Amino acid sequence: MLAAELPARGLAQQLAFQSELTEVAGRALHLRVPLRQLADAATTDKLRQTLTEHFGTEVQLHVELGPVGTTAASLAAQAAAARQQAAEQAIASDPLVRELIDEFDAQILPGSVRPLQ
Repeated sequence: MLAAELPARGLAQQLAFQSELTEVAGRALHLRVPLRQLADAATTDKLRQTLTEHFGTEVQLHVELGPVGTTAASLAAQAAAARQQAAEQAIASDPLVRELIDEFDAQILPGSVRPLQ
């Protein structure tokens, strides 16, 4: 995921994470963002500079405001939710945990299970 590899910070990083890439035309990238603050000229220019350095060639960046579909942020949230669900299922199906629940009426506290990083 390109957004995670970029050394952008602050609003430029949020622009990279919360934007949807709608078109690539040569060296021009077209992004759509859900928040007006992310489409600010200064923020857009910072991300453009970061992308130019990353690719080693001048990049043009066009940002429009509108609803977004798949973004780096949405993909990261989906992956985190999947890891959380897998961790909860692993604990719930662990033989020792099952034995503690069955024999001692133990409970798994909601929100206490965290996936390994």
